[in-house]
Amino acid sequence: MGGFGRTLQEASILVAEDNYVNQILIQKFLKKWDVGRIVIVSDGEEALEKFKEEDFNLVLLDLQMPVLDGFEVARSIRSYQKGMKRKTPILALTATSLQEVKDQLIEIGFNDFIPKPFVPEILYEKLILHLSGKDHSEMSV
Repeated sequence: MGGFGRTLQEASILVAEDNYVNQILIQKFLKKWDVGRIVIVSDGEEALEKFKEEDFNLVLLDLQMPVLDGFEVARSIRSYQKGMKRKTPILALTATSLQEVKDQLIEIGFNDFIPKPFVPEILYEKLILHLSGKDHSEMSV
C-alpha cells in the first residue's frame, strides 16, 4: 500500500448514497482502509446539511438519490462562497454508463466517476488519487 495510508487515516469522507446495502459495503471498505472519518447520509439534502456544518476532504455522491440528486448536490457544492469548500473533490457513484452522464459531470465540476456496482480497487485508487492533495480539478476519465 505504500505511503498512502496516512492520507486515508487523516481523511474525512462524506458518502451520500440512498441504498442501504451500498452504504454498508462502502463503509466496510472505508473502515478496512483506515479512513479517518466516515459520514454516511441517505439523501442529497442531508448531504448538503452535513457539508455545510463540517469540513470534508472528499465527497462520494450517488447520482440517483431522493430529495436532491447527486447533480444538484454537486452544483451546490461548486457554487460555495468559500474557495476551499468549493474545491472539495467530488466523485460520482452511479450505475448509469459514463457515456450518458460524462458531459454533465464535467460541466458541473465532478472530479471523477466510479461505476456501480463498484469495484473496491477502483474506489481505493480514486480515493488515493484525489486525497493526495494534487489538483485533479479536471475529470480524469
